[in-house]
Amino acid sequence: MQLPLFSKEVELINNQIGYCERDGKVYYFNCQLPLFFHNKDDTNSFRMICAQLYVTGNATQAEINRAFDMNAINMKRWVKIYVEKGPGGFFEERDRRQKGNVMTPEVLEKAQQFLDEGLSPRETAKELGVKFDTLKYSVKTGKL
Repeated sequence: MQLPLFSKEVELINNQIGYCERDGKVYYFNCQLPLFFHNKDDTNSFRMICAQLYVTGNATQAEINRAFDMNAINMKRWVKIYVEKGPGGFFEERDRRQKGNVMTPEVLEKAQQFLDEGLSPRETAKELGVKFDTLKYSVKTGKL
């Protein structure tokens, strides 16, 4: 039988897993054995270890959410990243470039033709393969 032996400074996630902060680092323990640590402000590592604790069966999502006072949807997102991409998924560079303008001059010209022929804005958007809201915005801003 394994007794969970935690010092008083350790906050419990469940009866086997705990964490504490020391000198700007957060340490995670399984009973008295260290599991992982990260800098206090390293949110990617925090997200990764929370997902890992759940995926490996060491804690439930509810226990982790309760311990860190989190919204349940966060854990679901993090678990999805962990399952699909592994721990490295939390440290990937995300593409932050904006996508190109959908309503190019050619698309605007075709849209105007469709509208002039009597197609509704919704039908026009469908014909062009653009979102209805995108087309509606072009009408609202006077491009069409």
